Amino acid sequence: MRYWGFDGRPHGRSSFLPAGPEIYLNPAMAHRFPARVIAVRVTPLGQDRLQCMNSITRVLAVAVFTTVVPVTLSAPTHAAGVGEVCFHTEPGYGGASWCYRPWGYADLPEYVHDKARSFESNSDVVVYAIDHAPGGRCYYRKIWAGDRDPNWTWGGRIDGVSTDSQGCEVS
Repeated sequence: MRYWGFDGRPHGRSSFLPAGPEIYLNPAMAHRFPARVIAVRVTPLGQDRLQCMNSITRVLAVAVFTTVVPVTLSAPTHAAGVGEVCFHTEPGYGGASWCYRPWGYADLPEYVHDKARSFESNSDVVVYAIDHAPGGRCYYRKIWAGDRDPNWTWGGRIDGVSTDSQGCEVS
């Protein structure tokens, strides 16, 4: 297998590798070809295939990936991981979700704030769903370790979650 320069001529050292892997331009030689990097893939039949990727194309691909992916993944739905308590915006653990990993207090993000319709706890500690009511009062509801509710009516009140009652009254 050879490393190829952008002019199509073999460049750098050769190595004999099993057929199939893609080998990119030797990094030690990459400074000689800043505009393009060419990869060679040897198929099981021994046919060479050249691939070109302009460095500008790579930069644009990274820019698109880093801006589009966070937008599309901003409100993922997933089951509670080990040690987490997850709140879902739809009954039956559907819709957007947000997961809390104990310890301390955390405000729920806007898309789940007062909109949780189901929850599941894989935490090994009791956590408290906190409701900050008008007039400075607050209430809590205990969420026990391993607790879950596919149709949680109290979720329309939840503002935060904590590992202690935050001085609130039981609801």
